[in-house]
Amino acid sequence: PVYLFTGLVIAGTAPDGFETGCVIAIVVSYIMKLLACAIQQVGIGGLLGTSLYIKAQVGVNKPLIRAIEVVLREPGITVGKVAIACGGPDWPTSVLAGLMGISLVNMELVTLPVVAFVAPCTMSGAFYLKKAESEAW
Repeated sequence: PVYLFTGLVIAGTAPDGFETGCVIAIVVSYIMKLLACAIQQVGIGGLLGTSLYIKAQVGVNKPLIRAIEVVLREPGITVGKVAIACGGPDWPTSVLAGLMGISLVNMELVTLPVVAFVAPCTMSGAFYLKKAESEAW
């Protein structure tokens, strides 16, 4: 929903036209995603990770989170890490990475391919503005 709204607002108000607005909207959405992951990892998982409440909210003892933990512990950048960072539950994954002390740079790198999800969602919001022009949109 955030990416749709970004496309809707930015693409419709960009002074340089719709196409430029779409590019700006995608870049803004992408940066928001990466910043959100970083803030969740460092700010919540890293700084507040000792809190039992935070650990309970993440669900550190649930099977899904345990499975994510096993994959995130793999060294380097793996397909599994990319799949979890881009397609897994956003908040628990980022906070869990902070709880585990995983490198922020590593987690941001495996999150980079999420642009393949962010761009179409953002464009959907932007295309909503064009629906009155023709059925092609």
